[in-house]
Amino acid sequence: MAQIPLDAAIAVQASRGQEGPPNSLVVLGPDGKPAALLAGSPGQFTHLNATTGLIEWAAGAGGASGATPAVVLGAAAAAGTSPHFLRDDDTIAAFDTTAPVNQAFGDSAAVGSAAKAARRDHKHGMPASPERAQSTTSPSAPGVASYGSGTTDARGDHVHPLTETINFIIDGGGATITTGIKGDIVLDFACTIVSAELRECSSVGTATAVVNIWKTAESGWPPTVSNTITSSTPPTLAGAAKEIDSTLTSWTTSVAAGDILRVNVDSCTGGQRLTLSLKVRRA
Repeated sequence: MAQIPLDAAIAVQASRGQEGPPNSLVVLGPDGKPAALLAGSPGQFTHLNATTGLIEWAAGAGGASGATPAVVLGAAAAAGTSPHFLRDDDTIAAFDTTAPVNQAFGDSAAVGSAAKAARRDHKHGMPASPERAQSTTSPSAPGVASYGSGTTDARGDHVHPLTETINFIIDGGGATITTGIKGDIVLDFACTIVSAELRECSSVGTATAVVNIWKTAESGWPPTVSNTITSSTPPTLAGAAKEIDSTLTSWTTSVAAGDILRVNVDSCTGGQRLTLSLKVRRA
């Protein structure tokens, strides 16, 4: 084995026939004269013998050796402690076969913890739809503008219930209203009655009156008292100017498209003009 004192060397270079045999190492001493190590064999390398202080060729088993790379990708550079070297055809485990995580709307940013690099053509799973959860609650009735407090999205074909008021005027022509049938209301849309109001609208100001409502389909017209929808709580004035009922206890509140409502005055004292108002919500 060729040996050269380390303290005699100020440079080491590979020669291609200039100062020694091809592929030999040439050591230039302080006097500038070259001295060459004999060419090494495949698998050998030069290293410093810590005992003798000499540069020498050594086989792989005599010093550092190759091994399966254990390079770890990190956020900062750091010197390793392994005695092994990397071969020019070693493979570094920079990637893995784990699929990227699925993203969800609202996810917070995170640096991650996997010590692997992302491939440039990798893909994250995305939600099947860009929409949030859709509401299964019926929209509220139109009212005062409000931004709302729901946490789900409205469907594109949602429908807000439309509330309307049907007014029926009973006029006594300047005299107290008589009892009996006063007329029919034909509804061309399905709806639900949500409240009933009875007012005395003449100069008299107050009245004692009971107004009943009968309902039937076109095929059952004309309706009779047996078709009442007000049960035992019809719109009633008891010496008052108005009465509003939003409870409608025991009423039949559902009305089909094409149904006919008949207004009948059961009794009246003092009232000369009554207005019956039915607030309905379209189906």
